[in-house]
Formats: sequence, C-alpha cells, structure tokens
Amino acid sequence: MAGSHGLFISLYALWLLTADDWHNFNSPNTESQNIALALSLGYFIADFIVYLAPFEPDPVFIVHHVASAAFLLASLHLNRGGSACVIGLLLGEVTSPFYHVYNCLNGLRTWHPTAENIFRWWAPLFTAFFALVRTGCGPVASYWWCNKVAVMDVPLLHRTIWIIASIGICAVSQPFTYGFVKDTYQLLMSPALHSSSPAARKRAATFEERQTRARVAAVAAAAAKDD
Repeated sequence: MAGSHGLFISLYALWLLTADDWHNFNSPNTESQNIALALSLGYFIADFIVYLAPFEPDPVFIVHHVASAAFLLASLHLNRGGSACVIGLLLGEVTSPFYHVYNCLNGLRTWHPTAENIFRWWAPLFTAFFALVRTGCGPVASYWWCNKVAVMDVPLLHRTIWIIASIGICAVSQPFTYGFVKDTYQLLMSPALHSSSPAARKRAATFEERQTRARVAAVAAAAAKDD
C-alpha cells in the first residue's frame, strides 16, 4: 500500500506542479489539489490503523503520520495551502517506491547472489537519493514553507499546525537518513555473502555470525531492561 501510494502521489504531484500556480499559497485549493490531499489523508489514516493493529507503536512512525495527517487536514479544512501540501507530498513520498525495492532486495540478498549484487549497488544509490530529498531538500522546503505561511492570511491555529507539522515531518526523517547511511556503510565494508572465493565466503560467514550475535545481545539486553 505504501509503495503504491508513494508512486501514484509522486507522479500526480509532479503533474500538479506543472499544471497549477504553486507560488501563490494564499489562493484557494484547486479541485485536483484537494483530490491529492484527500487521497493521501486517507492513506495515512489507513496505514496508521493497519500498523498499530499487529505491531507495537513506534514513536517516530506515530509522529510522522500524525503530523502529516494534521498538515493535510488543516489545508483541506481551510481550503488553502494546497500547493505547499503537494510539494510536501512529493518530497515525502517520492522515496517510498525506491525504499520498497531496497527492502525487497535486502530480504532476497541472502538467498541469491544476483539479488545481493543488485542490492550492493542499489543501497548506496538509494541512500544518496534519500539523503538528498529528506535531509537536503526537506529542511530547505520546510524553512521556505514556514516563512510563507507566517504571512498568509489564515487563522493563527492553521498557521501553527502547518509550521509545527512541517518541522516535525522534517525532523523525524533525519533518523532514517542516519540509519540508511550507517547500514550502507556497514554493507560496503562487509564481504560479499556469495563469492566464488572460499576465503571470501569464510569472511562473509564470520561477519554474519558477528552481526547475528550482536543482534541477539541487543534483544537480550532489551528484554532484561523490560524485566
């Protein structure tokens, strides 16, 4: 669901930015903008419910979805700021399809050498793209949007929601960037899982064994802390 929404809304947002006057945030939302906002609001609510049903709540996930839903809902309620929301949706969702490819390859790489080879070049490209969008463009867009909304002719409550939500969404993206950079660095520093060289295979097995022991120790420490 997340990947499909990310792909669709990114393409739709690109089309909207070429079709509408996205510089004027004071103008009423267009029908096309409201469609994009309503679809995304429904997705965030549905994804939030689906995630909370079987899993333990993740604070970062909750902040991201609540802030995103508040941002969109305020725009729909006031019928203003549609252009800014479309830009935010583009920056927030354009990485989603690429992330799901990353996730699938990460799961498959232990099963087949081809998947691992693809993952080894896909991971750095995805990480660079994610960092560029979320850590590079995201804060710039957030700063620009906060300056715009501060002088908009809208109620103080809506301005406050938009500014807090914009900063919150931008902030919660940074731990993800750090995690991807860290994982990619470890990936590039680790030997290949599938190699024709016996020595390389032995190094890979040793590396995976150390990683497994570290994960088991982390889980045990967390369990002991809970007890």
